Amino acid sequence: RMLESTARLATGTRGVIGCEALWKIGTRNGVASLRPAAEPLPRQTSTPGPGSAGLAVGDPADIVVVEPSSARLAGVDPTRWPLVATANDVAATIVAGEWNRLDAAVAEDLRHVLDELRGRDS
Repeated sequence: RMLESTARLATGTRGVIGCEALWKIGTRNGVASLRPAAEPLPRQTSTPGPGSAGLAVGDPADIVVVEPSSARLAGVDPTRWPLVATANDVAATIVAGEWNRLDAAVAEDLRHVLDELRGRDS
């Protein structure tokens, strides 16, 4: 999203970087950016793992898991999610191999408190 915003500011045009290009930047090119400069990016293969351009066991990765049934993403082509999704659509993250899930119980408690507060205001 930030890349598109920067390109938009520079050109004065919306949609400068297409969704397909953003996916490549965030996946294949993202993996390449984590490799030492002297280590070439492996050729693209049809299967993940060593020798592929995708993730392999032991590779560093931070992953965001979005909730596809959120109101914001409903009916949106998944290739557009990087441009549409916000922090409110995040269900979990994986940072350096550690899962960080949204605590459903905390979210439910928050909903109840907000409902009560709204009821008092009306």
